[in-house]
Amino acid sequence: MQRAALVNLGELATYDAAKGFILASGVFGDTVLCHAAASVLSGLVSALISTPMDVAKTRLQNQSTLAPQYRCAAAVSGAAA
Repeated sequence: MQRAALVNLGELATYDAAKGFILASGVFGDTVLCHAAASVLSGLVSALISTPMDVAKTRLQNQSTLAPQYRCAAAVSGAAA
């Protein structure tokens, strides 16, 4: 659930901002290239935002059940710093 929220935040907010920036810069008009470039930027930001949560989830899932190292995603984030 948390990852989905981060991905949606990264994609939706970034796509509109990137498209507006590209249109304002005059590099592309409102064409397929403009939408493709905005989508690439949106996907990049989404991946950058969601990757730390994916790492935390993977560490939680792969830890030993006999001697757990982490109790929650926040503990993983604190240990990674």
